[in-house]
Amino acid sequence: MANTRKRPTTRQQAVVRPGTGRHKQREEEEDDRRPPPPPKDPTMLYVGIGVGALALIGILVALMSSGEGGGTGSRKGLDTKLGKAYTNAQEEARAGRKHEAIAILEQLINDKAYAKCSQIDAARSYVNSLKSDLSRDRDSVDKLNDLQRRVEEAKKAQTVMQKAGTFLTECNALIAQFTNTPGSQGLRDLRSDLERWSGTQSQDNWMNDYNRNKGRIQAECLNKKEYGKAVREWMAFQQTYAKDEGLRAKIDSELMIINNSAKEDAEKLVATNPGRPALEQEMDRFNGTDGAKIIKAALK
Repeated sequence: MANTRKRPTTRQQAVVRPGTGRHKQREEEEDDRRPPPPPKDPTMLYVGIGVGALALIGILVALMSSGEGGGTGSRKGLDTKLGKAYTNAQEEARAGRKHEAIAILEQLINDKAYAKCSQIDAARSYVNSLKSDLSRDRDSVDKLNDLQRRVEEAKKAQTVMQKAGTFLTECNALIAQFTNTPGSQGLRDLRSDLERWSGTQSQDNWMNDYNRNKGRIQAECLNKKEYGKAVREWMAFQQTYAKDEGLRAKIDSELMIINNSAKEDAEKLVATNPGRPALEQEMDRFNGTDGAKIIKAALK
């Protein structure tokens, strides 16, 4: 049987295609006429941003607190480190290395992370005391050098013997001021020389005065047998050079000679039996000597 299905004609095919195109065009036109979708609500976006910001702030606060020693573990670690540094600095200072001791502590003191440590104030105070010690050490050396320079100048000018006493007084004051400093040993060594020179100068001085005083006492006292007055004159002269052992020995010798002479003279006077009034009148000449004891015994 022959296929009786009719094929669409060319006109029919043309009709279908245009129909389909108009349908699509109509749909596009309808889409264009539809209103745009409403914008999304921003509330949730803002909420998300806010939550994120709060979380970030919390993290930053935690980090800052930890960095400033707010955390127990962090503070304890910094305290331990500063304590060890303090101990090391003390050991360096005792060994005479004060500059090194200061350097050990200053690098931590200047670090803000250690600002709240329990020993920070003690560390600062210790550093300040070390700096003060170093300044005192420098002063001791400067004072020693200055005094040595002036002593050397006096040697060249041949006036060191005359100035030795003044230098010695200054040297003793510096030794008392700068005990246990780098300059103290040098000052003690210089003092030994000054004491020797001062003693020599003092001896020269009192020897000249001694000879003049001896001649005066001989003429004014002993030639008149005023033994008591001679003793008083020598004792007054001794006070001028009270610290000089050489002079004291010389005066003791003079007093012994006077005492022996007074004793002999008193024995001769008592032997003549001049009577009580005469003995009492002569007593003042012998006061301060053994001669006075002999006269007192005769008056009893």
